[in-house]
Amino acid sequence: MTSLRSALQSGTPIVAPGVHDALGARITESAGFTAASISGFGVSASKLGVPDIGLLTLTEMVTAAREIASCVDIPVMCDGDTGYGDSANVRRAVSEFETAGVNSLMLEDQVAPKRCALQDGVKVVPVSEYLPKLHAALATRDSDEFLIVARTDARAQHGLDEAISRGRIYADTGADVIFVEGIRSLDEAARVRDEIPDVPLLYNVQEDSEYPYLLPEEAHRLGYQIVMYPIALTRLYTHAAERYLRTLLRGEDTNRFVESMSTVEHLEGLVRLDTWRHLEAESIGAADQLLLPRS
Repeated sequence: MTSLRSALQSGTPIVAPGVHDALGARITESAGFTAASISGFGVSASKLGVPDIGLLTLTEMVTAAREIASCVDIPVMCDGDTGYGDSANVRRAVSEFETAGVNSLMLEDQVAPKRCALQDGVKVVPVSEYLPKLHAALATRDSDEFLIVARTDARAQHGLDEAISRGRIYADTGADVIFVEGIRSLDEAARVRDEIPDVPLLYNVQEDSEYPYLLPEEAHRLGYQIVMYPIALTRLYTHAAERYLRTLLRGEDTNRFVESMSTVEHLEGLVRLDTWRHLEAESIGAADQLLLPRS
């Protein structure tokens, strides 16, 4: 597995689709992507059916992270919300996520309970309250290959100047990647790159939103090394499932959806049925050998 740190030095953008479960991670890897990201929004919705407002616990998110990271060979980035508490909680969170096998953790400077950045009313804590958490995260990790992404949501509440100021402070503190959430224009994206130099930047893509839509290469040309699509797959699954179920409920023919469906064989390949059947046969063969009469 290529580490995220090595990938950042490759000169090509890291494109990290957001996933909320192990199957989504397998699909992402099978499609040819070299990284994936775990969305708190997606996990909150898929695991609990609740909004992304801080209801998901550390244990629940770590469990999802472990399930996802254990089934793929590509680096996995993970949303860590506000760190699940103060700096002591952040220390535990970093240890848990690193042990779970993800390759980076993103910590945001929102107040608790946090809000999804797409919602109104996003507020941030003072820098003096966030920095102890960031320091704790950096000090706790066992390996420098486990990256800490410092995210600021200050753009929504205080404007771009404050967001850039925080980004510089977080970079100076030692964050491996800076993510300024809520960029509203290409000019703002360029300002962020110009005024937070010498540290990798993450660009967040939300289709049909007020944020500028950029293709990975476009974001990379602007100076962003990581391009993340946090909830696109979750939205796609939801839309396709609703269309199918409404058709079924009306008593109409669902065969029209076959062309949009994976084949059963392809799905079996994604979950590696052949590997498990081979292991089963190996165990049965070994047991048969043990049961042979001894001379």
